[in-house]
Amino acid sequence: MPASVNEGKQSIQNMVDRVGTRRGQLFLLTLCALCLMCDGFDIQAMGYAAPAIRDAWSLETALLGPVFSAGLAGIAIGGFALGWLADRIGRRPSIISATLIFGVFTLCSAFAQNINQLMVFRFLAGIALGGVMPNCIALVVEYSPLRQRATYITTISCFFAIGGGLGGIAAALLIPLFGWRAVFMLGGLVPIILAISMWVYLPESAQWMLRCGKGEKAIRSTLRKVFSEQQVLSVDLSVGHVGTARAKATVVDLFSDNRATFTLLLWLVNFMNLIDLYFLANWLPTLIKDAGLSLEIANLATGALQFGGVLGTLALGRLIDKLGAYTVLITGFSIAALSIAAIGFDPKNLLMLFSSVFVTGIFVVGGMPGVNTLSANGYPTFLRSTGVGWGLGIGRGASMLGPLLGAALIARHWIASDLLLLAAVPAVISALAVWGMWLQKRESHYD
Repeated sequence: MPASVNEGKQSIQNMVDRVGTRRGQLFLLTLCALCLMCDGFDIQAMGYAAPAIRDAWSLETALLGPVFSAGLAGIAIGGFALGWLADRIGRRPSIISATLIFGVFTLCSAFAQNINQLMVFRFLAGIALGGVMPNCIALVVEYSPLRQRATYITTISCFFAIGGGLGGIAAALLIPLFGWRAVFMLGGLVPIILAISMWVYLPESAQWMLRCGKGEKAIRSTLRKVFSEQQVLSVDLSVGHVGTARAKATVVDLFSDNRATFTLLLWLVNFMNLIDLYFLANWLPTLIKDAGLSLEIANLATGALQFGGVLGTLALGRLIDKLGAYTVLITGFSIAALSIAAIGFDPKNLLMLFSSVFVTGIFVVGGMPGVNTLSANGYPTFLRSTGVGWGLGIGRGASMLGPLLGAALIARHWIASDLLLLAAVPAVISALAVWGMWLQKRESHYD
């Protein structure tokens, strides 16, 4: 297109920044938020159903550990593989297909006849699930005004925890009436319906289309799903507005220019916090039930973990803006260590149980967006996406150790209070690692 035609026009991002938040963006935000809600529900579903599955199939408790970890292993694989795929085929098909596939295999989980079948279905569902969150975040970022980007991401992140919390309520209502299979039926049908809806309404990333050399007609048609005709016509679709620096970033860059210590400590924080998050998400209902409480109470208490995460996601973000990520996360993980240990102190005291779980959710579940903020601020612009992505990938890959370790210790007849006391240790390590990152920041040139 001749330069004269584009004179006075603006880039896609500049147009998004100028128009702010419109109805089309809110609709896109809603669809992606619902995806993350399904993600949160699915992550927690196995934990809610586990005690009932154990009783129905007369299993040793420790045998549930590999099932938990199978889903997490799939998520780790999917996170790396589907993120790479989305950069090549687009955000829209990646999100829709991932949501549809994990919905189908979650639905298949409802019809598993033995633990081996269930393990396979959870692994396959996990692979697809691993592509949902990073690609939804990428799509939301690419339609977000810069000044509201953090708000957009925080908002959809809340729905991950909301999904997990609603799963606890659903499990408490459904399992006594219809059995554990109903949890997976609900967790499978909703994303299938959502995937069909997204096929009709979800736009592709216009910035991705421009980078991939898609035609101007196709790009403007996509933009019209979100913005007005006048706004769409104001956009310059020449390649001059396409940035290339981010594509040049490699994993090796994470360890150059005095960033090695920061990167390793960041991976350690992700590793430790996600071990705690997935250990609690998967084992807490079983541990509470085995302490002498009903499955309904166990699932509702575990739901409090996720609802605490909603509050934590909102509150910690504001505190980080005011006090800084290092101060908030060091304090938060220290409090989390105490609250995790307190869960097993007197589980039959419902006030103490629910309050300890809720506080844990604030700082463990709600702490993850804070860790992402810390990593984003710790890397330069060209390396930011790579740094955040690898931190999460390493953390999610290692998180399968939490359920496996829990299973091994349960097989050795560890009681709930001892397991939860041990679970407090990763939170302490997370606090120390963030402290180490703060010390490194003082001695290095990066911000």
